[in-house]
Amino acid sequence: MELVFTRIDNPEREVKLLAHLDDEMVRYAMMAAKRLGFEADEELSLHTPACLPVRVIGKSVREIVNTYGTRFVLVGADCAEARPMGEQVELVFTRIDNPERKVKLLAYLDDEMAYYAMVAAKKLGLRTDEEFGLQTPSGLPIPKIADKSVREIVNTYGTMFNLVSADTPA
Repeated sequence: MELVFTRIDNPEREVKLLAHLDDEMVRYAMMAAKRLGFEADEELSLHTPACLPVRVIGKSVREIVNTYGTRFVLVGADCAEARPMGEQVELVFTRIDNPERKVKLLAYLDDEMAYYAMVAAKKLGLRTDEEFGLQTPSGLPIPKIADKSVREIVNTYGTMFNLVSADTPA
C-alpha cells in the first residue's frame, strides 16, 4: 500500500512510502516526518488533507487506511494554522528511578494520552524501543492508555504521572 505524506507548511513536498497493511502506522508517520525534515524531538500530529486529526498510536496501516485513506499531512506542534483549538491541561511526567527529572507538557484534552506519554518518555531519556508504563504519584498503575484521550486519563488519575521503565526494579 502506498502512503503519501506532506507537510502543512509545504504541501508541494511529498514523501511516498510503501507500507505493509499489518504494520503499525506510527512507524510510517515517523519515517515520513524524518524525510520531510522534521526534527527527531519535534512534536507532531497527523491529519487528513481535510484537517481531521488522525490517531495512529497502536493502529495498523490497514485500520488507518480503511478509515482515513492514504494521504496524510504532518503538522508541527508550533503550526497554529492546523491545530484545532481546544481545552488544554499541563501534564507532569517524572521518572520513578530519578524523581528530580521532570517533563511538563501542555496537552489538548481530546488528544491521545499515549502520544504525550511517548514524548515524555523520550524527553526523560528512555530509548524508543524501551517498554514503559505510567502510574500515579501514589504508585497506582495506569492500565492501557492506548486509545484513551488525555481527558479520560486526567479525569480518572489526575495530571501527574510517574514513568516506569520495564527495566526499573520493583
